[in-house]
Parts: sequence; structure tokens; C-alpha cells
Amino acid sequence: MWGAEVGYYDSLDDRSGTNPATENSQFRFLITYQRQLAQDFTGSLEYYGEWMQDYAAYRRSRPSGFPSRPELRDLIGLRLTKLLRYQTLKLSLFTFYIGCWAPVSVGWPCWTFQLLRSTKRGNDWVTAHGKLPGLRRTSPSSPRPTALASGTTAPFSTF
Repeated sequence: MWGAEVGYYDSLDDRSGTNPATENSQFRFLITYQRQLAQDFTGSLEYYGEWMQDYAAYRRSRPSGFPSRPELRDLIGLRLTKLLRYQTLKLSLFTFYIGCWAPVSVGWPCWTFQLLRSTKRGNDWVTAHGKLPGLRRTSPSSPRPTALASGTTAPFSTF
């Protein structure tokens, strides 16, 4: 099954894109593909992107010394879901890779989410989830990845 969503974030406070403290207008999109891999086991791939408008104005107005963000911020996500115990227990893994098309110097962090959901009876259920920080390559010359700082959060929540 395929799915797609497209949206436009209109920056009313800075339509020209020259204020570095205000996000520029951008197109946001999500493309998904989901498939049943086995009985009660599904997998899905997601591609999410934010394409900044007036990128040249953003680059000109950015103060020197400030890090630059890419014109296209994107990520690829993978979700695996397994239903157990007559579909009353749900195990889910979601992981994503950021910066597919960004320059290497931006780094490529990755987060992994696990979700356990158990249906007790009727509409009652219990959940548990965790977040593991991924690894980030800080520069092209880094011999080994380094761990992300604690407290780092994902760009959007999947739950």
C-alpha cells in the first residue's frame, strides 16, 4: 500500500526569507510504502522531507560563523510491526536515518524506537517504549562515529 502527503508551511512573518531567526517557507512531504511480510507481520518504508524556499536569501542573511542547514532536510524511516497473542500484543520497531542527501559534514544521526502495546480487555491497553540515540559522523575525516548528545530529540514523534 502506498501513501503520500504534501503540505506547505507559509512563513507569514518573513515571506522574503531574509530573517535568519524565522523559518523560511517550505514544502513538506511524506511518502510511505507498507506491506505485509508474513502473517501478523508488516513492514513499511517512509521518506520525509522539508524543502526550504528562498534558500539563496537564507544563505545571504545567515550571520557568519553560524552553521548552515541544508536546502532539503530529509529522512528515511523503517517500521516493523508484529502482532502476537491473537493480535492483543503489538511489538513495533521504528528507526530512521537523517540527512540522506545532506553534505557529509552535517552528520547522519539515527534514532531507534521500540513500542510494546498489550491490550488487556476492551479499550484498556498498556504501552512501553524507549529511545536509543544513534551514531553520528561528525566530519568526513572522523575515523569512528561518536554518540549523540543526551537529550537529543527526534524531529517528529511516531507515537
